[in-house]
Amino acid sequence: MLKQLFHLKNGDIKATGNHTILLEIGEDYCCTAFCGDDKTINELHYYTFDAIDFKESIKQLLDKLQTSEAVNSKLFICAAFPQALLTPIKLYKEETESELLNTLYDVNNSNILKDEIEAWQIVNVYAVPHFLHQAISNSFASADFIHAYTVLLKTPNDITAENQIAIHFTTTTFRVKVLKNKHLQLMQTFTYSAPLDAVYVLLKICTELQLQQSEVHIILSGLVEENSALYKELYQYFLNIRFANASDSLAEQNNLPSHFFTSLHNFSACVL
Repeated sequence: MLKQLFHLKNGDIKATGNHTILLEIGEDYCCTAFCGDDKTINELHYYTFDAIDFKESIKQLLDKLQTSEAVNSKLFICAAFPQALLTPIKLYKEETESELLNTLYDVNNSNILKDEIEAWQIVNVYAVPHFLHQAISNSFASADFIHAYTVLLKTPNDITAENQIAIHFTTTTFRVKVLKNKHLQLMQTFTYSAPLDAVYVLLKICTELQLQQSEVHIILSGLVEENSALYKELYQYFLNIRFANASDSLAEQNNLPSHFFTSLHNFSACVL
């Protein structure tokens, strides 16, 4: 079942059925945002759910969207599932990449999609659960998919350091983009249940990629705050930590950190 963590709404905007809808969804969370003609996010919901209840939660989510009389709106979906494979464009072969993705992640019950990222000369091949893909196709006349890694690659942060790790946290997972000498080294999603789980993974990344803890820049976004145990643990091991810059008037109106919804705003910038 869906558990709502946040519901933010611009009180000055009158709700209508004529929205563009953004849906960011992972294995155990989802965000919905309603954008007006000026591409501004006027309302958003952030839900979590148990992965075991994925199908029931998707049905409940789509019922909510249909209740909002938004079924004729344009829908964009950001698939934040970890089953993805990045390949240089010059090496990409559709059949081979689909088979390799299935070998790595067992995605037989999924639709295989791809995003071409010309700036990086990369193809992102990823899996979307078939149930989700079919349910959205049945509920909305027009829906476009993009992957969360694609969004990360298309929206560079404002840090120009050669070595950096951008990290986006949900309640149980975090996805990373690692640059070394400004070259992409890693994009991957990890799970965590305690702050030290995340610290261990980041230390392992630094060791494997020969990144110095005292020099690498850490850019945080998502559900992490400066006074949280997670941030305090990270700060014990890394010197250059900062939150992603984000202009989010909706969050600020509700006394929430702007970086909570960075991924949603980056998603918006990619598709609108």
